[in-house]
Amino acid sequence: MDQSRPWVALPPDLDLERRAELEALVAQISVSFSGLPPDKLDAAIIACLAEIGAFVGADRSYVFLYDLTARTLSNTHEWCAEGISAQRDNLQNLEMAGSAYFLDPLEGGGILEIPVVEDLPPEAGSVKETLLAQGIKSLIVVPLHDNSGTTIGFTGFDAVNQARPWYPTDWHLLQVVSNLIGSALEHRALWLRLERSEAHNRAILDALPDTLVMFSARGQILDLLIGRDDPNFRLSAKLFHKDLYEFLGPDMAPVLEDVVERVKMGETPAVANFVLKRNQRKLSFEVRVTPYGRGDYLALVRDVTQRAKDEKALRSLALQLDEAEEAQRRELAQLLHDTIGQDLTGMHFQLQSCLQDGVADPERLRMVINLLRDTMHKTQDLTFDLSPPMLYELGLPAALQALARKFERNHGIPCRLALKGRTLPPGAPGSVLLYRITGELLTNSLKHSGCTKIEIILSCTESEIRLMVADDGRGFDQSDETKEGPWKEGGFGLFSIRQRLEPLGGTMRAHAGRGARITINLPRV
Repeated sequence: MDQSRPWVALPPDLDLERRAELEALVAQISVSFSGLPPDKLDAAIIACLAEIGAFVGADRSYVFLYDLTARTLSNTHEWCAEGISAQRDNLQNLEMAGSAYFLDPLEGGGILEIPVVEDLPPEAGSVKETLLAQGIKSLIVVPLHDNSGTTIGFTGFDAVNQARPWYPTDWHLLQVVSNLIGSALEHRALWLRLERSEAHNRAILDALPDTLVMFSARGQILDLLIGRDDPNFRLSAKLFHKDLYEFLGPDMAPVLEDVVERVKMGETPAVANFVLKRNQRKLSFEVRVTPYGRGDYLALVRDVTQRAKDEKALRSLALQLDEAEEAQRRELAQLLHDTIGQDLTGMHFQLQSCLQDGVADPERLRMVINLLRDTMHKTQDLTFDLSPPMLYELGLPAALQALARKFERNHGIPCRLALKGRTLPPGAPGSVLLYRITGELLTNSLKHSGCTKIEIILSCTESEIRLMVADDGRGFDQSDETKEGPWKEGGFGLFSIRQRLEPLGGTMRAHAGRGARITINLPRV
């Protein structure tokens, strides 16, 4: 390879004519690349290679692009004259390391010309073998750059039928076309990056449950993207072409003004809560506002109506919990005072009388022993109610059996337990909750139903535990559970039971009709 070899010059008149044709061709190619859609670029490059290859009389023209990460190069675009075999499929993912003799001259922006491939020196190595294998007699190659000046490949002409000289107009045309192709490829890469970025952002926006509102400082709606899970789709759609401050009304407009002012002061995002009344409904929204563009704003609007209701219900439940705990403490204190306390006082007086008389009266001692036995039984019952050891040692079925027997013994109302399905082992998750719920339901039946018998049915499958408590009492209207009344007294009532089940995925159903029947379903963990 001899880069110092002088160019073969054309006669002046022929050279002038050729340059005029070249300028016309370059102008035509430039126009063909202008405003070209990215998906049409490959076809345009191949058409361009055909135009310039035919113009200079080459047998093959082509584009090679580098993969700088993998350090390989591939023939991406090719044109061949009639009768010349295509080589593109054979020239994919070639190692750049083995082509240093060929590529190094291009790195500095130089032009590589090989007038006669057969004359390449031994140091050309595999490059010479590769070119001869393609039938190339001579070639000329110019580097291909991106807009930053980085070499990303090369374009070239091959002479296959016979070795030939390359004229200054040839390499000048190749250089100009190479620049056009490099710019077009860079433009397409940028377009594809933007397209991927837009698709990425669109996927994120489509996945958001929130509605996005773009608005000016004056409150004019600039754009609106309604969240796919927006429960107020029709309300949000009305925002188009609306004045946001007018839409919010006199009560809420000052809140938005304050949020915008906070954003201007550098708070981002600025968060505020809005309440709107629409169609006899009170809707709650959480809005996060950030700067958008020059002097405009982006608001992310989330419907928190249900969340507000849930928070209110949780606050109500927390108050009920406090009240119930205090009621349980009062009940325990009263129980200790009325039963165990009085029994202990009675034993104290009896023992004191024996000591004062100086004579041990067997009858009084028997009375003290009986009182002591009763107190022990009451203490055991109280301990069982507070923390039944059978529940933890033998499991829920045994604890419910003991609870049913105690209820029947204490109140004279037959209470039966039926077990169905799988065995529930001791310590099974949810056992304590179901035990407490059963106790509350038995108390409700005792106080309010006037029943003569109660049945407890516990069934267990691989996926859930089902508990049903049914009595033959007066029953209740299904609306009772949402009203103040017997189902709200003596503890949490049905509302509280449902609230305790929901975090665990459980459900409660109250069946109306003759007798009360409550069914609890709790998923197994």
